[in-house]
Amino acid sequence: MQQGFQATEVVLYAKVDPRLVPEPPAIPDGVELTNLASLDLQAAYAAFVATAGDIPGDQDWSQFPLELFEREVWNSASLDRELSTVAVADGKIVCFTNVLTDGDRLWTDMTGTLPAYRGRGLAKVVKTTGLRAAAAAGITRAYTVNHEDNRPMRAINDWLGYSPVARHTGMVRPG
Repeated sequence: MQQGFQATEVVLYAKVDPRLVPEPPAIPDGVELTNLASLDLQAAYAAFVATAGDIPGDQDWSQFPLELFEREVWNSASLDRELSTVAVADGKIVCFTNVLTDGDRLWTDMTGTLPAYRGRGLAKVVKTTGLRAAAAAGITRAYTVNHEDNRPMRAINDWLGYSPVARHTGMVRPG
């Protein structure tokens, strides 16, 4: 590329009116839905660590310490624990979607599913359920971002009705 820069990642920003998302799919047997407010820091951190290594992109999430998670995620003034939806099975969080809110706007901070529970539709269930709860709470605009190569999450967002608003390409200049 010009000036020696190389593209490293492409991220896609999208929005949806949560009042228009479809009904959530059926909750799989053996799974209960709740929200982050009903759980504790350790449970949330365990789920984050179990899924964060699969986040595509330039950032290495594999060494995200508990103290940083507690400060930057758990204690974030924007984290809405009531609207952050989680699926619990076998005594642990197996899928979650953390959301940040500001007035009538919502930002999906992360959606993750433990590897052993993927392929069961849990991410679609928790994200849909969370968006419908957000709509009931007066949220009218929801935003998310996905790496271009995260096809499973992009497919869920397409199903939910998200439409593109921006695209960002990360660039580095080696050397």
